[in-house]
Amino acid sequence: AIVNSYQDGRMEVIYYNRTFKVPLTGTVEGMDHPRRFMELQLDPNNKQKTLIPLLESTRIHDLERTIFQSSKRACDNFYGYALANNWDYFATLTFSCEMVDRYDDDAVKYVWVAFRRALQSFDPKIRILAVPERHKDNALHFHALLGASQVFPIVYYDRAITDTFDDKGRYTYLPRSKARHFFVPYINKGRQSFSKSGAPLFCMSSYVWGRNSWAILDPNLPDYIVANYLAKYLTKQSGIGYNKKRYYRTNNLKFKNKGVFLYDPEELERDMFFFGLKPYKATDKFVIFRNFNVDKPSSD
Repeated sequence: AIVNSYQDGRMEVIYYNRTFKVPLTGTVEGMDHPRRFMELQLDPNNKQKTLIPLLESTRIHDLERTIFQSSKRACDNFYGYALANNWDYFATLTFSCEMVDRYDDDAVKYVWVAFRRALQSFDPKIRILAVPERHKDNALHFHALLGASQVFPIVYYDRAITDTFDDKGRYTYLPRSKARHFFVPYINKGRQSFSKSGAPLFCMSSYVWGRNSWAILDPNLPDYIVANYLAKYLTKQSGIGYNKKRYYRTNNLKFKNKGVFLYDPEELERDMFFFGLKPYKATDKFVIFRNFNVDKPSSD
């Protein structure tokens, strides 16, 4: 079984139907994994890249297996960070062609790093966990969870406006404020914008590279709901590219405690009683038990 322990006493046990081999050395986050393909841009007039096998013996199923394993590893690490930290904001950041070549991944990621550093300069303790996603037109944008130790004030407009952004993704007007980073209400066609959950949306004054929206998270909202919402961008076919990061994070995030144990049924039953574990999800290979986010068992 794999046992994941998160903050506030939350625990998850993944009980497998069969024993499995455990590597002597675990996967180190950030370490380059062996590459079976090389990514090349064959046409200078086309930004689409082509994967070239590094060995003659490499086959398509090797690529499929690599992508599958990478996705599983990324999801496991993502939840390890998402559920072990407290979050205050959910942000979506897009990029305008007026400010940056939104179809150039390197240019977009450079802007993301610049904005992240600006926030860290203002709040050195800020926590960020971000997931990139592609628009249908192949441009990248980011979704992010943020936890701050400094307050981002809300500054309301001192005059009536129709839209926060123009058709180029630039601010139409920003009120004056002494704060370096502040929120303004997200106005669209003369009305306040809201998230799908009903939370009012705001925009960060210091993000000047395109449209952006920020929802202030309800402190009573279970963090697994927020984590699951962000994870959908991680797990779906987002077209990030071969051997590219599926998420970005600051280095100050807490991580789950993870262990691998050889359980027998009696030990599992004991821990289910002791930790209040209940079935959460069942597949042909394993059953997941949790003491949180358990309304009714699900199955695949």
